[in-house]
Amino acid sequence: MTLVTLLLTIILGVFELAAPLSAERFDHVVRADFFAGFGGDEARLQKAMSICESILADDPRHAEAMVWHGAGLLFQGGRSFQAGDAQRLKALEDENRRLKRLVADLALDNAALKDVLSKNW
Repeated sequence: MTLVTLLLTIILGVFELAAPLSAERFDHVVRADFFAGFGGDEARLQKAMSICESILADDPRHAEAMVWHGAGLLFQGGRSFQAGDAQRLKALEDENRRLKRLVADLALDNAALKDVLSKNW
């Protein structure tokens, strides 16, 4: 065995020991389900979100799980807003304006009553 062959055998042996990756990359595990969910497949979106949540339950600092889970939450929030929350928001804003007017009217009535009661008849 020559010196070169020996060195190559050692180097390749070291790389073989260091290189095996038994676990698949996290984004490869969830990416297809997330994109299918973004396309409308609710079951696959929930599957991907569940995978992220279980990973985060074990390791709350898992960066990739946080990013994918956050993307899923953002998507769900946007979808909820598009589904009619804009109309509900307008209705709440209208109700808020009406209640502010009522409070202003009551404040005027209250001030007028205090003024009348403060005078000695």
